[in-house]
Amino acid sequence: MSLGCLVTSWNYSAFLAEALASLDAQTVRPSQVVIVDDASTDTSAEIAGAWVADRPWARLVVRPERLGFVANANRGLLEELATDWAFILSADDWIEPEFVGAHLEAIETADDRTALVYCTGRYRMTEPGAPVAHLDGSLLADRPWTPGAIQAGNYVHGSAAVRLADFRRFGGFAAYSSHEDWMLWRAMDSAGLRGVHIPAVLLNYRHHGRGHRNFGTDHRREGLRG
Repeated sequence: MSLGCLVTSWNYSAFLAEALASLDAQTVRPSQVVIVDDASTDTSAEIAGAWVADRPWARLVVRPERLGFVANANRGLLEELATDWAFILSADDWIEPEFVGAHLEAIETADDRTALVYCTGRYRMTEPGAPVAHLDGSLLADRPWTPGAIQAGNYVHGSAAVRLADFRRFGGFAAYSSHEDWMLWRAMDSAGLRGVHIPAVLLNYRHHGRGHRNFGTDHRREGLRG
């Protein structure tokens, strides 16, 4: 099984290098990395272009006009990646060195009913005095998958590794919802598919004033990203 990474970016030049450095630090490299720049007006595309230049397993796609997070991610996962599984790394987040290896290990032992694999994450606040600063260092997605439980509330973050055949089957993220990932997890759960939780903190989720995702975990519905 192969695992790819889709790096989504829009005007994240202040953070992109750190996200890419965390990919370089992986103990096991993803099979493919595709950076999809959503028509940034800062230097994000230049930073990404320099990074992919000497990494033949990585490439950069620059959108000629902004699509928004959901459309950019859907096109990236459905059209740009050629792996069996994939995860999204937003350009303002970063992952721990064991992220890819741990997810691949779980994927290799997963059965055909497993559609996603997710680790525990940690909130990282980067703006002093932020209204949600009390969440700094707290955990997200720190619970195992229980069939049916996802219907009541989202506890899986948007950087979960997803089996791309199932992602295509369900049409990707819902463009009509502010909780696009949650809608997908619910549909998968209703179809009898399941997730596998890795009980290790391997994702660092940065909160700042320029976030553009709408991943629907409980804390995010309280205003982390909107």
